[in-house]
Amino acid sequence: LMDRTATQRDNLMGEGQFFDQLDDSIGATAGFKGYGVTGPRGGSSSYAVDPETGVGSMDYTLGAEQQAQADMLRDGASAMYGQSQSMDSRYANMASAATGRGSAAAQQAMSMDPRYANMASANNSMRSFFGGQSKNMDPRMANMFTENNRAANDFRNRSMMDTGAREADIYDRIRQMQQPEETRQYESMNAGLFGSGRGGVQTDAYGGTPEQMAFGKAQSEARNAASYQAINQAQQEMMNYGNMANQYYGQAGSAFGQGIQGQQAMANMSQGYGQLAQGDLAGGTARQQMYGALGQGYDQLAQGALSGGTARQQALSQMGNSMMQAQYMPQDQLMALSGQGMQGSQMQNQSNQALAGLMSQLGLGRATTDVNFSNIEAEAFTGLMKALGSAVGGIGG
Repeated sequence: LMDRTATQRDNLMGEGQFFDQLDDSIGATAGFKGYGVTGPRGGSSSYAVDPETGVGSMDYTLGAEQQAQADMLRDGASAMYGQSQSMDSRYANMASAATGRGSAAAQQAMSMDPRYANMASANNSMRSFFGGQSKNMDPRMANMFTENNRAANDFRNRSMMDTGAREADIYDRIRQMQQPEETRQYESMNAGLFGSGRGGVQTDAYGGTPEQMAFGKAQSEARNAASYQAINQAQQEMMNYGNMANQYYGQAGSAFGQGIQGQQAMANMSQGYGQLAQGDLAGGTARQQMYGALGQGYDQLAQGALSGGTARQQALSQMGNSMMQAQYMPQDQLMALSGQGMQGSQMQNQSNQALAGLMSQLGLGRATTDVNFSNIEAEAFTGLMKALGSAVGGIGG
């Protein structure tokens, strides 16, 4: 029985050959299988495990076209990075020029142009001069007013005088002018009278002869005419004096009006020059404001140029970064393809591992079945031996 049992165990184990074969089969089936991927443009990648160390490694190899593209992107990225390290001279020069002009404009805006200041000063001087002139009347007009007013007052006073004394004076002057003719006529009359023997005749009224009467009458009439003429002349002179007074008063008023007009003209001139001075100051101020705005504009232009240059540097840096990243696109493509290959490999390895597991279960099941069968056979044999022993014992008794 023991020999049979040992024989069955040897048959089951096959002296270790069965499990060795099973282990080899499972190892060959479940072991890692390396894989590789080839891209559409000639690039390839492969993954393998060193059977001695068990260390895996992934190798990527770019195709010629992919390598050229990667080199071009790397060189372009280097160039972009290089240009991004300093501002483009065009922007820097523009900013420098704008800053210089802005400073010059700001300097102009800080003080008024001397031309405007000088014109304003000159016009203010003229304003002050004519303003002073407007406070006083022109001496010529003032003197004319004074003289005409004095003459007008003189003739006014004359026109108001009593005419009696003037009439007497005029009468005496008329009679003085008549006297030579009367004397001539009187002498002629006397010569005629004496020549005719009538000289020395007297009458109470007009003489002793008709000639004497006629001469006396003519003399009386001449006196009366002189008196009336003196009265009329004196009155006419008074009227003339009044007219002269009015005329001089008119001339005095005209001189005074012209003086006032001259003062007003001076005031207007002063006001005009004051407005010119204000205009000059306003023009100078406007020029300062214009240069101030111009300076701000240039400052904004300089800031814009600097911002543009900085933005260009940033854009170049971003482009360089993008190109630097883009140079790895072929590797990324291979890595993506490798990921797909890895998924396929994983699926294959999982399938192999499942198959190895199934093989292991089948092998262990077979061994278990053989063992169980041997155990059953041994138990049956043992039972048989026990039965035989009991029977032999009964017979002997």
